Amino acid sequence: MRQLLFLLCYILCSCSGLRSFVIQPGGVKGFYMTGICKYIRDHYDLSDWNYYGASAGAWNVMYLGCSSEKEELFIQQAQEIGQFSYTSLYDMEKTMKKRLMANFELEDFDIPSMNICVSSKRNWQPLLRKDVIREFYDMDDLVECCIASSHLPFITNGEFFYHYRARKCLDGGFFRKPYTREDNIIPSMILHPEIWKNTQMNQINRMHTLDIHSMLYYGYNDAYNHRWELDELFDA
Repeated sequence: MRQLLFLLCYILCSCSGLRSFVIQPGGVKGFYMTGICKYIRDHYDLSDWNYYGASAGAWNVMYLGCSSEKEELFIQQAQEIGQFSYTSLYDMEKTMKKRLMANFELEDFDIPSMNICVSSKRNWQPLLRKDVIREFYDMDDLVECCIASSHLPFITNGEFFYHYRARKCLDGGFFRKPYTREDNIIPSMILHPEIWKNTQMNQINRMHTLDIHSMLYYGYNDAYNHRWELDELFDA
């Protein structure tokens, strides 16, 4: 019976004509995943893909949803924030937000393809609720969604919750899947920072040793070295 339900779900997802790209959390190793996403964007047609992500995956959803005309500018902003040092993750996020707000508008993104998972706390409910945000009011709302999805209690900015859309929010990575049952998807691609077990990331993924340029390079280069695996996924 379970196999039959799985088959039916697969058929329904296939009939939709869209495939699903899930990007998992990864802390600042998210820049490594951005390098991988950059290689994928450069070499494959993503016109029939939807993106789902939480935490570091949320920022990569934004990158994947960025228009081809502005894609290089997005990467440039990521590279340039690597020139500075930061006191906290939130400090870096505020710098990225300032740059994105100055150079992008909401129309520069394919919003229908973007799905960002945020964990939220309702005052009358003891447990966290999974919110998958699919529509955004403006550019500020989109970037704030990524910040909320990346919020680790006390670690990010010293506060337990991050307030987004008048909600108390936490890292979307508290949920294993950044999509809901109603999405009715079977991910065609799941990207996580240990996908190719590059141990060099462990030397440059702390705030005091952060090397964004190297992480972007390693991600792109690892994707190139495993291109036959990506060919099977994206050329299918």
